[in-house]
This record gives sequence, structure tokens and C-alpha cells, in this order.
Amino acid sequence: MPEQHLFCSTVGNSAEYDAIGMDVTTLVDGYKEVGSYDVQFNASKLSSGVYFYRLKAGDYVDMKKMMLMK
Repeated sequence: MPEQHLFCSTVGNSAEYDAIGMDVTTLVDGYKEVGSYDVQFNASKLSSGVYFYRLKAGDYVDMKKMMLMK
């Protein structure tokens, strides 16, 4: 997971989904102060494949694709 930078205090979350849209895990959920955050993603129980992660902070929402290869 890339480092997340918040430029204002906000309620936000980061969630991961598999290729068919099932929620795999939620890494961050709640209020965060302004700053940079590094989140550890433990994928040991996931199989290789394509996953999507969504970053949401206030009105900002971004979804990216991630390839997991074991």
C-alpha cells in the first residue's frame, strides 16, 4: 500500500476488494489528523490475483488496482 497523505483532518477509510467486489479487509476506518500515514497490509491469507483498494477522505475518493503475486 502506498503511503497516504492527509492535508486536512477528516474521517476516512481504506478498504480492499477482490475482483468481484467482495470486501476483503478494511485497513483504516475513522478520524485522522493531518499528516502522513503508512499502513501495513498483511496479504498472507489472500490468494494471488487482482485486488482493488479504495481510499476515502472527506469528499475525496480514489480507487486503484493492485496485483498480488505470491
